[in-house]
Amino acid sequence: FLHLDLKPSNIVSEQGRAKVIDFSIARRPGRGRKGVGTRPYLAPEQARGDLLTGATDVWGMDITVCTSAKTDNEARALLSAFNFPFRQ
Repeated sequence: FLHLDLKPSNIVSEQGRAKVIDFSIARRPGRGRKGVGTRPYLAPEQARGDLLTGATDVWGMDITVCTSAKTDNEARALLSAFNFPFRQ
């Protein structure tokens, strides 16, 4: 399933681990409904209502990291929490 609404308020910390919450618009990959989700975090294909894939959620996570992390170390920690690879 795709989450489709990844944003800072949908990621919480519990016992030092990041957890994703609010799966109210989650769905299987496929054709999307135009503009469903939180506008500033929408992937282009999600905004258009095009085909949704795992890359759609990667976009949402990237925007979340870019808007939430204040330092490179914070960005690395966020990416590591979700097992996202990053280059040194």
